[in-house]
Amino acid sequence: RSLLMNGGEIYVYGTFGIGYNDIGASTGEGYVYLNGGTITVADFQMAWPAGCTGLLDISGGTLVVEGDKTSLINSYIAGGQIAAYDGTGTLGVDYNITNPGSTTVRQLNNPQQAASPNPSHHSTDLLPDVNLSWTSGLGALSHDVYFGTTNPPAFRGNQGTNSYTPPAVTVDTTYYWRIDEIIGANTVPGLLWKFTTIAGQAENPDPANTETSVVPNKILSWTAGYGTVSHDVYFGTDANAVAEAQYLTGDLDEDGQVDYEDLLILINYWLENPAGSEPYAGSNGDDIVDFDDYALLAANWMSQSSPLFKGNFTVASYDPALVRDVNYYWRVDEVYGVKRSKGNVWKFDTNCSLIGKVMCGYQGWFNCPGDGTSRNWVHWSGRSSSFTPSNVRVDMWPDMSEYDADEKFLAPDFYDGTNHYVFSSHNLKTVRRHFQWMQQYGIDGIYLQRFATEIKSQTSSSFYHRNDVLDYCKDGANMYNRKYAVMYDLTGLDAGQTSYVINDWKYLVNTRQVTKDPTDYAYMYHRGKPVVAIWGIGFGREYEGQEVYNLVNFLQNDPVYGGNLVMIGVNDIWRSSSDPWVQATYLLADIISPWSIGRYKYPGEIINFTNSVWIPDILWCQINSTPSHLIEYLPVIWPGYSHHNADPAKPYNEMPRSGGQFFWNQVYATVSTANANMLYIAMFDEVDEGTAIFKITNNPPRPGGIDMFITPSYDGIPLPSDEYLWLTGRAGKALRGEIPVTTTRPAR
Repeated sequence: RSLLMNGGEIYVYGTFGIGYNDIGASTGEGYVYLNGGTITVADFQMAWPAGCTGLLDISGGTLVVEGDKTSLINSYIAGGQIAAYDGTGTLGVDYNITNPGSTTVRQLNNPQQAASPNPSHHSTDLLPDVNLSWTSGLGALSHDVYFGTTNPPAFRGNQGTNSYTPPAVTVDTTYYWRIDEIIGANTVPGLLWKFTTIAGQAENPDPANTETSVVPNKILSWTAGYGTVSHDVYFGTDANAVAEAQYLTGDLDEDGQVDYEDLLILINYWLENPAGSEPYAGSNGDDIVDFDDYALLAANWMSQSSPLFKGNFTVASYDPALVRDVNYYWRVDEVYGVKRSKGNVWKFDTNCSLIGKVMCGYQGWFNCPGDGTSRNWVHWSGRSSSFTPSNVRVDMWPDMSEYDADEKFLAPDFYDGTNHYVFSSHNLKTVRRHFQWMQQYGIDGIYLQRFATEIKSQTSSSFYHRNDVLDYCKDGANMYNRKYAVMYDLTGLDAGQTSYVINDWKYLVNTRQVTKDPTDYAYMYHRGKPVVAIWGIGFGREYEGQEVYNLVNFLQNDPVYGGNLVMIGVNDIWRSSSDPWVQATYLLADIISPWSIGRYKYPGEIINFTNSVWIPDILWCQINSTPSHLIEYLPVIWPGYSHHNADPAKPYNEMPRSGGQFFWNQVYATVSTANANMLYIAMFDEVDEGTAIFKITNNPPRPGGIDMFITPSYDGIPLPSDEYLWLTGRAGKALRGEIPVTTTRPAR
């Protein structure tokens, strides 16, 4: 909304609008300070429509408008919208003289006036050590200097040089100055110039303003204002109260009360200049501690500061001891002796919610020989004892270029002139790396898969692997400020076996402290409850019916192990189930998430799925919600699908990614058409079925010169290995309304 131009050239081949709203809204403002250079435009418009504000202040540059615009320009001058030196200078307007075929607007210089101010007129963000200089007027013998914080500025004396060092310039202040030239017996009044010093306000708050889901152990920090000595921190849950809270005059040591300690500080400098005292010994900011300072202190004797004042700190940080599910507001006033630069009110919340979040499924199921387990090549190979081109079961190869040596496991049978490596999920450093990627690309977290068939026995190697990966995810999520939640996959259970899940949940709560660890700020909460997911309902499996209803009810309502918010993963045709217990389970659930992998392939099929599944599903949830029990909806979207190496009957690249457009078609459908407010991305690390969004390589093994793996660029569109991490982060921005939700995938 503001442009300061000191030189150069700008060409606008259309309309150059200042305070111009091209959609016709009666709000908008624009300010152009033309100190030098030339702006050449095809057309010109200011303050349109009515209600908008525009100003062009010319102090040295030139505006050139094609055609005869003298009448328009003069009307703006008459209305004060175009001025020279804030109205103290004189403008010249001509057509077809200075520039043939164009209207020229410039400030008319009096050669006897001081000119070319440095800093330039309307300069901002200047440091307090600024020196002033100018070009002398023609014939000037000396210069009367005027400088100060008022208009007109105060007379500072006459001098023979054309530079001036002003006294006691402070931050966050606008200064006015003028140079009157003394030419013989005459005084030629100068033009009024002004500049503003750097804002002394605290900046760059951490957490960022409006940030959500801040962890309760967060320590607040900020960038100190220029020259700051200390910081007054105001903190609370009422925005207006935080904005209006004031410094308690006379509280010299800033301990929240005016008392004897403050009086001692004042007495120590009685009738002296308090400059340099720490804390500052004066109350009114003049250059002497006297009765005026005492009177201000006495007026607030034994008064308490606002409870929102949390103290004065010499470090730019504050530990507020946050709690979950609260909206907080804070302000930092920067202190320079008696001067304070009042800060902006910032806000954040600790509302741990799935709303606006993009969460990925995380398999965490890969093993390698030598990774600390006895599972060998689990999920890389169809036979755990070996990993060869003939028994490989993954359709994508991970990009291993960033992994350290202790994370890489050689796959010797894939040597093709180059050694190739894979990773193990049973590696803390690797899992941390994955969470670091999530943070880097703006992905909120994961649903950690916990396969029910692997936790039947609490002495099996798969059970220990699952527990270790859970610990690694907890560690990584806390380290990189991401979220995680446990998701039980019931696939493979027989009738009567959901008890394994109940026993496992008791184990996780009792032994691993899941949802109970006071130092774990990463576990996903929604509506104030920890999230637990149950996947595999509505498929007609043996464990369904009352058994699965009881499982959901246990997680929600058990007096010891309940209190959770339960998300259920269901078949896409879940609403057609005739089982009354399954229908009752749907009504009991807190979030319903239908599986969509493989349900569509082409854009038209996505549209049909949106109209026949996502939109009616959301409507069902809305109709069946009650004031005491809200049922929410979590769509599943995926980047593409390929499962040939594990199932040769399936073709390579069965459901192509189309350079990310297939994925983005689903983002558009769920966010723009179905109005979803949370998303599940399947999957983060699923290279078995080719749905992975993490880094996969464009240079996989080609044993025997044969292409065996899908790459990011497989569809003929060159893409880097991290493309789908980046695109998933953009999906989150689209979900939250931070970028437009377009039908075409965003360009990188």
